[in-house]
Amino acid sequence: MNKNNQPTLYKIIENSIHENKLSHAYLLVGNNALNSAKWLAASIMTHSTETALLQERLEAFNNGSSVDFVLIDGSEATIKKEAILKIQEQFNKTALEKFNQKVVIFHQCHQASSSALNSILKFVEEPEGQTTSFIFTTDSLQLVMPTIQSRCVVITLDTDQKTYEDTDDWKLRYAIHQSDSQEQKDQFLADQNNQDVFQFIDYFFDELDKNVDVALVGLQTKNFDSKKISLFFSIICYILREGLYGRLKTYKSIEIDSQLYLIFTNLLSKINPSTNINLLVDEGCYRIREVLK
Repeated sequence: MNKNNQPTLYKIIENSIHENKLSHAYLLVGNNALNSAKWLAASIMTHSTETALLQERLEAFNNGSSVDFVLIDGSEATIKKEAILKIQEQFNKTALEKFNQKVVIFHQCHQASSSALNSILKFVEEPEGQTTSFIFTTDSLQLVMPTIQSRCVVITLDTDQKTYEDTDDWKLRYAIHQSDSQEQKDQFLADQNNQDVFQFIDYFFDELDKNVDVALVGLQTKNFDSKKISLFFSIICYILREGLYGRLKTYKSIEIDSQLYLIFTNLLSKINPSTNINLLVDEGCYRIREVLK
């Protein structure tokens, strides 16, 4: 990341360093925010925007040699309370690197359990001394607790045109979101197994708007394997997070979207090689019915 592809963030941090007014907590809002968050962490740790110095820090972050830097990645799994307690214990110690600054990134912070969020709030409110900084990222501000937002300097990242094209097609948007190249995107969209999931999502949302029970019975009888149900949950989470499905009229609201989003992210986090998929789907249908009935 540099001042050319994220000029807003670069200018804010450059001015803050110059005026010695860096915040102890930032919330970055946008897609592909992790690279920007790491750049910000390097800038906070070094109190600099000098490219060579930041590159050295970024390499240390990426190869795991920076002991005063921690990344908790909510895009891979739900952030648990235990992970927060572990960081708190680690950060109770004095910073070990020459910069005397500890930084933790909570990537996709909205993917945290309620108990983890309570621990995070306490951690942010009572950091160890003045040498601990926090960086939160999200691609959906509406899903971040107001109590987290209020404790942070909120920065909306400049749009990455390579990530999002001007389209309302949720299938294309999701394919762009999870692909690194045009070839990968095309392969993803052309895959017959993926198309089966796409078609069912259209059916699911259409029926959900007409008759909740019919939609949920359809899901229970679809008999997706673990790979397909994982993709189904992932895409549903993405659609709800981004507000990409316009046909869900009856239940369309931020509150309902947020509740459904939490249900599907929780279901997604429970998938592993030993998971009984049928029981997991039954659990999901029960919770969805409670929200929509």
